[in-house]
Amino acid sequence: MPMKRYRYFLLAIIAGLVVLLILRDSEAEKILRQLENIRALAEVHAPESAIEQASKASRISQAFSEQTRYDLTNLGHGIIEIDSRQALTGKILRGRATLASLELALDHPLVHIDGSQARVELLGSATGSSRNAEGQFLDIHRVEVMLKKDPIGWLITGARHISDERQPP
Repeated sequence: MPMKRYRYFLLAIIAGLVVLLILRDSEAEKILRQLENIRALAEVHAPESAIEQASKASRISQAFSEQTRYDLTNLGHGIIEIDSRQALTGKILRGRATLASLELALDHPLVHIDGSQARVELLGSATGSSRNAEGQFLDIHRVEVMLKKDPIGWLITGARHISDERQPP
């Protein structure tokens, strides 16, 4: 009889561990959820008040490290470094102010984690319209997003443009 109790106890422990592993978010899932939250915040579906724009810009910038670096060499813009979240928030606000609408998609993400560093390669697309121009725009780019693990979670440290997917190879 003691052997049967031992087996049940062992099965209960194994079942508990399996449940913990299933319920526990993997680091890759945390990263993808964060990118999805940023995507949702960045979209523009209707005119926004200045307060709503500022709130969204601030919430987006909180997902980034204090200093960020963007390699846009393939687009002809070189390397852009932003030295503070406040400066990033300002850039986000200025960009959003020009948009009448914006829909974003983040497709086919490949997450690579190496300790406290991670990178996500994905296909990003943007459709929308500008307040100052007629018609809609469509952008499709393959990018690599770099992140570092911080005590509060994963923070984006920058991105690298890989290719413009609208252009033939």
